[in-house]
Amino acid sequence: MAPDGPRRFGIDVIVGSDALRVRVSGEVDMSVAGELGRVLDVLPPNDHVVVDFADVTFCDASGIRAVIELRNHQAAAGHTLSLVNTVAGVRRVFELTGLVDFLDMPDAAPASTKRGQPRAV
Repeated sequence: MAPDGPRRFGIDVIVGSDALRVRVSGEVDMSVAGELGRVLDVLPPNDHVVVDFADVTFCDASGIRAVIELRNHQAAAGHTLSLVNTVAGVRRVFELTGLVDFLDMPDAAPASTKRGQPRAV
């Protein structure tokens, strides 16, 4: 039986042939964002980094900042970053802040589908 309470934070780095995948789990908040930032800072150079948030249950502004800093680092080197598999509550934070237009988030709604704007059907 799983323990009650927040899921423990964790990071796994998987080097693939086409991308470097960073699997993050648990709550990404100010208590762990520094750790996430340090891990992201020492990633080996790669043309494409995929940050997988499938197991992230919460992400606050400090976690968002760590993702943005990695994206900026990748862009400065001429590389790309995708943020994938965000759960609904976490994805909504990125949508509300307008970061889906800044980050490559294939599973997020583009800004054109914000409340009050027409949605293609």
